[in-house]
Amino acid sequence: MKLRFLAALPLALLGACSSPNPYAGPAKQLAAEEQRVDSGELAAAARNLESLVAQTDRGDSGARLQAFYAAYLLARAHSLASVGAPFLAEPTTNTGLGGGAPRHSGMGHVVAASMYSALAQELSRELEKAPHEHKGVKLLPADLESFPLKDVRANLALRQMVALARLGFEERVREFVAGSAELHSFDSARALLERLRFEPALAPWIHASVFEYLRRSESTEPEAYKFAVQAVILAERAGGAFDAREREELSKWIREGSNFEYRCPDHRILVQPELGRCQEIGCQRALHEFTPQRKSR
Repeated sequence: MKLRFLAALPLALLGACSSPNPYAGPAKQLAAEEQRVDSGELAAAARNLESLVAQTDRGDSGARLQAFYAAYLLARAHSLASVGAPFLAEPTTNTGLGGGAPRHSGMGHVVAASMYSALAQELSRELEKAPHEHKGVKLLPADLESFPLKDVRANLALRQMVALARLGFEERVREFVAGSAELHSFDSARALLERLRFEPALAPWIHASVFEYLRRSESTEPEAYKFAVQAVILAERAGGAFDAREREELSKWIREGSNFEYRCPDHRILVQPELGRCQEIGCQRALHEFTPQRKSR
């Protein structure tokens, strides 16, 4: 009996050694779905990522790490769909007693982006010590591996703020901006958005929200101007999702509402935010670099 056991032992060990790595499949799937999101195949990516998240063993920190990045990619996919090509069926809204008509505002994607951002934040708890490699297999593709947990969390928090802004929760947005000192300077905010890999198509709501916070004090109006004019410029990238009336209100404040007027430092030409550039032909001066001058009373 002992001899038969000893003879079978190498086969058992061979079977154990050849068992599939539980992280290899999800790692490949993460890489594939990230590529799909980047290339605009948002519906297919979302469907596959939802399956990955749903099948995750929450008690396994390595699997939870993979699910966290999957939820981040889901939030990204829905955020981009909300300003591009929505793939969720929008609920009908009543247009009177006669019935309803489908909406195509992408608001379903806004809600989904917020939901998956919150899910990712929940999955991220206690992940600092999660393994990033198992038996020679990297749990994350290189691009996600280079995106630190803390930066992904900050990225997700900004996505939730954008969702709140688009859904009209102005007080909560104001509280978020008030508690985010790094957003209060145009230069530091721009560096932050770049570090956090935040898409320019979603940035108009960030800039408009910071503008609303800074405009309330005359001392910060010149900084508020930078955010306002950048929101107007970036609104073009939002695919029509950024409200045209809000864009007009931003432009009106720049021209009339501020206690300052803003001129090109090279040509002294007054800013026209709708043009997106200085009126002087060939001038490369960015509009946020225009200098403030107090209006004469």
